[in-house]
Amino acid sequence: MSSNTAAELRFDLAFTTSTSVTTRDFHVRVDTTDPATQMQRFFAAFEDADVPVDPAASTPTRVQSKAFTLNDGVSRSITMLFGVLTAVSGDTLNLTTTIEAVDDATVSDTRSFKLKAK
Repeated sequence: MSSNTAAELRFDLAFTTSTSVTTRDFHVRVDTTDPATQMQRFFAAFEDADVPVDPAASTPTRVQSKAFTLNDGVSRSITMLFGVLTAVSGDTLNLTTTIEAVDDATVSDTRSFKLKAK
């Protein structure tokens, strides 16, 4: 990705249950195993106004959303934008995305990927 563009990552989410609990709160987080100085060369933001970054839960190597509610049987999408701040051509950032239940930290899904500045 170049400095004037952003990569878009869309999460298509659905929650289903066989219990009496029909709603559940989740958050999305993106972690890197790279040094914090590398993460600072890129930016990550949630595009959806109702799912902002949670500054209290985020760290120099993690960007985490505030909690959002999913209802049983109802799908929704959440979009993250990633871009280059000060990275130079060839800089990379190794990321792992996680969708996690807030109440019991049940991990719903995890995927790894790499961003590379052009």
